[in-house]
Amino acid sequence: MVAVAATKTIRSRRESYSGKRCHDEIRHEPQCWRGVAGFCISLLNNTRKRHFSVGQMTQGLIWEEYAMPVDLPTLQEGNAPKLILNPTPVSAKVPAATPESNVWVNKTGATNGFGAYVAFVPEERFGVVLLANKNYPNAERVEIAHKIYSNLAGRQ
Repeated sequence: MVAVAATKTIRSRRESYSGKRCHDEIRHEPQCWRGVAGFCISLLNNTRKRHFSVGQMTQGLIWEEYAMPVDLPTLQEGNAPKLILNPTPVSAKVPAATPESNVWVNKTGATNGFGAYVAFVPEERFGVVLLANKNYPNAERVEIAHKIYSNLAGRQ
C-alpha cells in the first residue's frame, strides 16, 4: 500500500509576530499564518543550504537538490544504493550556497520495512510525500513522484 499525502494545516500554539494568539489550527488570519509559515520556511531554508555537490546533485544538511528540469534517470541515479552506501567523492561549497527555487528537492527514507520519499519544487509550489508500509526500492519511489509531477505539470 502506498499513500500519497499533503497537508495545508499547520498546528501550533505559537503567537504570531503581531502578538495575536494562534490557536490549535492556524486560522485564515493573515498575520497568524505569516508568523508560523515564515518561521517554518526559515527553518526549511537553513536545512537546504548547499554544502556539497556530486554530479548533478547538491547536498544540504538533509535535502538533495537537482537543477530543473531534471530527468528520471538522473533522479534515480542520485538516489541509488550505489551512491548512498558507497564512499563518493564530493566538492565542498565554501561558504555553503543559498537555496535556489528552480530545483527538485528530495529525500528518501526507510525504517523497519516502511519506505518514504519527499520531493518538492519550490518555484512551482509543487510537493509530494509518498509513504508506504513496505520498503519499496528508491528507484520505484522516485519514479512514482516524478510521474505525479510530470502529469500535474503537463510534461508527460
